Amino acid sequence: MKKFLLGCLVAALGFTSAQAQAVTVSGEITTNTTWTKNNIYLLNGFVYVEDGATLTIEAGTLIKGDKASKGTLIITKNGTIQAAGTECEPIVFTSNEPAGSRTYGDWGGVIILGNGTTNNSFQGTAGCGEIEGGVNNANGDGLYGGGCGGGTPNATDNSGVLKYVRIEYPGSAFQPNNEINGLTLGGVGSGTTIDHVQVSYS
Repeated sequence: MKKFLLGCLVAALGFTSAQAQAVTVSGEITTNTTWTKNNIYLLNGFVYVEDGATLTIEAGTLIKGDKASKGTLIITKNGTIQAAGTECEPIVFTSNEPAGSRTYGDWGGVIILGNGTTNNSFQGTAGCGEIEGGVNNANGDGLYGGGCGGGTPNATDNSGVLKYVRIEYPGSAFQPNNEINGLTLGGVGSGTTIDHVQVSYS
């Protein structure tokens, strides 16, 4: 245990937030993109990882959600996330409000959509659903399930990895009973890895 704690302390001392550069992210991510721990990323509004694109987030990376624009990260059903933190260097999603002023629902949260099997129906299309939170758009970026667009559901669909991740102060209400939660999953297949994820103050 002492060796583990010392190792984590050494890892933490190797980098401080004072060294980090602020990077604002908005709109669509359409190509493979990597977020690195030497930056702090600010989600401004709904940020979509689009079809065919993979967002890779390094262990130890800090991502903040903007309150005014309800910053939210949405992995669309044909996009992928590779967010593998570690015990010593978790990936942290938090509010952009000042420390001490952060509270429930400061920003949206993380939404992961996939092509798995679902019993929902969207506009008469069986096996297709619309995720809550008001994130769907004209491109259908808020739809989930393999039945969308005449596709075939894939129970083993893989939306990527979310491991050693902390999500705090999220949960934005679009309308009553129609909200973004801390971590929202829609039609995510069994090939997706979700492990050691903490959602707090949501």
